[in-house]
This record gives sequence, structure tokens and C-alpha cells, in this order.
Amino acid sequence: MAYDRARLVADDVIVITEASQLEAARAELPEVPDEGWLVEPARRGTAACLALAANLLPGDGLMVSLHADHLIPDTEAFARTATAALDWADETGMLVTLGLEPKAPATGFGYIRMGESLGDRGSERRPEARRAMEFVEKPPLEEAQRMVQSGEYLWNLGIFAWRNRAFLAQLGQTAPDTAAGAEVAAAALREGRSADYDSAYLALPDIAVDHAVMERTSDLLVVPASFSWSDVGSWADIADVLRTDGDGNATEGDVVVMDGGGNVVLGGRQAVSLVGVSDMVVVATPDAILVCPRDRVQEVKLLVAELRRRDRQDLL
Repeated sequence: MAYDRARLVADDVIVITEASQLEAARAELPEVPDEGWLVEPARRGTAACLALAANLLPGDGLMVSLHADHLIPDTEAFARTATAALDWADETGMLVTLGLEPKAPATGFGYIRMGESLGDRGSERRPEARRAMEFVEKPPLEEAQRMVQSGEYLWNLGIFAWRNRAFLAQLGQTAPDTAAGAEVAAAALREGRSADYDSAYLALPDIAVDHAVMERTSDLLVVPASFSWSDVGSWADIADVLRTDGDGNATEGDVVVMDGGGNVVLGGRQAVSLVGVSDMVVVATPDAILVCPRDRVQEVKLLVAELRRRDRQDLL
């Protein structure tokens, strides 16, 4: 689905993936030729992989960065908004991101405070762009609540557009180690020096482009989006892709819910029954069971840290 969306807005599509995921990804996209793949020897965050791509592509070319874990049913609205982001990046030379009006004070997303509009150039044909005055990545709950109530912030969708040279220039200012290392890795890959490429890439800092650039730059625009969107980034978000019953229970597998609503239950191969509970997430796998309230599902990352502390790598 992500590849099909990319084809709507780009002349060429490059799929960036980590080596351990390459076989599965290629099975999903047999139509992508060999030159359409860019393989990381190991993950080093989105700043590294986007910098690598920007170094390998024409400097004056435009890039739109799309994640493969987004669920966007309205592809027409997506294409219109993403194309507008590319137009604004081309016209202004600035970095551009897409933003969505928050549905809730989620702590797992980035937030962008909107500034002035770039004139009256927004239209149905091309949505407006606003200056991004502040970029806050994954705030604590109280701060997220304040930002949502203010009406001044949008969720950052992680969909970026820029001219490659402009992105690399910004990266050089805000994350110089990543910029320099990615340039070295790209040169090695371009020249066929695979061992040098692996070594240079593995030496790059592991950092998201949100932290490396977007939070630090003053050269950022945001284009408000109106399409339906989910990054299916937590167990609670799975409800967006599962059928729900009349009480709002989203289930998969051998599941029975009595006198409860708003639950997300993935039963797997074993039967799971809930009685008299609501707004819970229950995930049953052959070796572990997760149970937590829906509004605390982002804390799973704390559970992962605790399992590591207990040396329970078998559950990770």
C-alpha cells in the first residue's frame, strides 16, 4: 500500500530497508527492480537512511519520505497533500512536513506548532503551508494535553518533502556527524566498496530524523492534512484495522467478550475471554500474554526495558 501511494506522487520509488527485512520486503514488491532497493546493513534511524538516499540521488531533485507502516485509506486526498508538500519544497527551498489535527493527546507522536500562513496561496488544488514554530517529539501526557487544547498544534505524520541538497545542508548544521558519515557511506556504496559501506554505515549515530533535524531547524513548513491516518504504532491502534462489534470491541482469533466494550483483543491460537472489563488491550501469543489499559499502551516500551533488565531476551 505504501508503494502504491508513493507511485501516485513520485516519478521514481526507492525502497529503503534493513538487511534482515530485505527478503520479506522483496516478496511483497517483486515489481521493484534491483536498482530500486537501498539496503542498510543494520538500522541506524531515519536520519541515517534518508541522508544516505539524499546523497545518492540528484542534489537538485525532490524527495518525499513515506513510512511503510501508515494506514491511509483516502489515497486521493493523500496524493493531493503530498504533492502540495513537494510543490512547497520546490518553491521555497525549505523542508516540509505534513500535519494532522490531533484526535487525542497521544504521547507517541510528534507535535508541530503552526505559525503564519505563506500568503493566501493555499487552495483546494494546493493546500496551504504554515511556518512550523515548534516541533515537539513524543511529549509527556500533560504537555500533550496542553498542546491539543490550545488548537495551535498538529500531529507530525512523519511524511517529509524536501530538495535533497536542502535537506543535507540542514543536516550538516543540526547533526554534522550523521551528515558526514552518510556522505562517506554513500561514496563507498556508489563505488562498490561494500565492506567500507557497511563499516561507515554502522558507525553512524542511531537517531530519528525528527530529533536530528526537525526539532532543531528553523527552516520548516507544515502542510495541514485532512485525510484519515493511522501509523498502527501501538496495540491500541490495531483497532483501526480490525472489525469491531456493536460495543466497539476489536478482536481477532478465538475471543469472547461479555459485558465490556472498547477492548482490543488478539487471541492467537488460544481462546481468550473477557467478562465485565472495558478499554483493555489483551494480546495472547504462544509464549506470553500482555494485558494493559488502552490509555497506557504506550508504556509497553517501559515493559520492554524491564524485561531487558531481567534478562528476558526470549520475550523480546
